[in-house]
Formats: sequence, structure tokens, C-alpha cells
Amino acid sequence: MIELPNKEKGVVFTIKGAFAHFRKTYTQTSMLTYPFPPRTALSGIVGAVLGVPRDEVYELMQPPNAYFVLEILTPIRKLTVTTNFISTKEDFRKPILKAGKNMISCFESTKNRTQIPMEILMPCPPYNMLSFRVAFWHKDLLLLKKFTEMLSNKQSFFPVYLGISEFLASIEMEGITSEILEINNYEGEINSVVVNEAILNVNGEFIKTGNKFNIEYVLLYANKDFSDKYYSNIVYSDESKPLSLRVVNALKYQQSVWVLYEAFK
Repeated sequence: MIELPNKEKGVVFTIKGAFAHFRKTYTQTSMLTYPFPPRTALSGIVGAVLGVPRDEVYELMQPPNAYFVLEILTPIRKLTVTTNFISTKEDFRKPILKAGKNMISCFESTKNRTQIPMEILMPCPPYNMLSFRVAFWHKDLLLLKKFTEMLSNKQSFFPVYLGISEFLASIEMEGITSEILEINNYEGEINSVVVNEAILNVNGEFIKTGNKFNIEYVLLYANKDFSDKYYSNIVYSDESKPLSLRVVNALKYQQSVWVLYEAFK
């Protein structure tokens, strides 16, 4: 069982953007994307708002310090495009520096280029923006207060983006979890993504019959040096529809039922 710190003072906010790319850490020759923000991305978004240094954010935003919930609000799809990359190795920079006024001709060359397929997340029509709802708790009340104040004032220390800096996003405060109900051994519809460890096995059945769902192997936690720490299978709906599951523990907030975006250990 996970004990939430400051359960009734969590911050609920939405993130919106036209495009997103959350690169899968194990891809090499192609840029594949997770279909929703991994937990590490949510840590980075909160860290960007607060101005937390990059080498401190993962440790600060992991249990037992911080906890998250992620809800997909719009149906999602993927578009694959080919991206041109130019070599920046020293052997390639030398002729550019020597070129002077003719520098542009070096970039027009077909040499020292690599084309890599890149997946981009987009909303399904008729939606024109990707939208995710996030709930965030932290054991440091001063940090929570600062985060709440910055969102309420529409402020951010660093720009907020969805995966890569080219895909800027907006972030909007929704509310505080002042009235939230914890339900043990819950069975029914769930609006958030669900970690595999939270699902109950009842008579060999993990998921109720007739339920449409997707599963993605996602990085939950990273080490201070940015190396991978812990992965989990995440159950979700790419149509942003509720999942019908049996879970160890759920949280009811207003009209939504959530499962923590955490490893249940």
C-alpha cells in the first residue's frame, strides 16, 4: 500500500500541446515515442515550473518524496516523419568555419547527414490539442505551495514542453485534492493510466471481459545520472476511455477515479 504525503493538498493541473514526442530510451536507429508522458517526463515538467536543476529533479520527484497520477484526456494517434540530422563532429565543423560567406553551401551538402524516422504524437480529430491531466503530491509542503502559486499566476521558471523543446506546451491549474477518497480493492472504471503492479489477480483474471486497452512498457524512475532505474507495464486507453479493472488501491477525485502512476511494491 502506498501512503500519500499531504493527500488533501495535492495539485491537479492539465498540460496541453499540439504535438508531443517522449522518446523510448531503448530505441537506437529510430525515434519511437511513448503514447503518453512517462513518469520521468512529468517529473521534468514539475521541475521546469519550479526551476529545479536537471541533475536533481529525478531524485526530488521520486517516492517517498513525490507521487503522480496521469489521465489521458484526448484520443491519441502517431505520425511518423523522417528527420534530417547533420553531423556536428569536429571533422565536419572545420569546413563550415572555413567557408565564411559560403557557409550555407556546406549545409546544403548531402554528406554528413542521417535520416531517422521519428514518431510524433498528435490528437485524433476533431481535437486539435493533446491534453493530459496530472495530479501531483509532495512531502515538502513549501514546495507544493510554491508550485501551486506559480501555476495560479501562470508562471514557469523554465519553458514547459511535451518531450522535446520544439513541442512547447501550456500548463493550467485545475484544483487541489482537498476532497479525495481512497478506495481499497476497487473494481470498476478507472480514468487514469494503471501500473501493472496495481492490478488485482482474481481467479486468474487480471482484466474484466470486454475491456479495450493497450499496454506499454514504460520507464517510471531514473537515477541521478539519468540512467534507467525501474520500468513497468502500463495499461491505458489510446481512445482516452475509462478502463474497467480490479486494482489494489484507487483514488476518487470529483468525477474521476485514479490509480497512482507508481510502482506498487
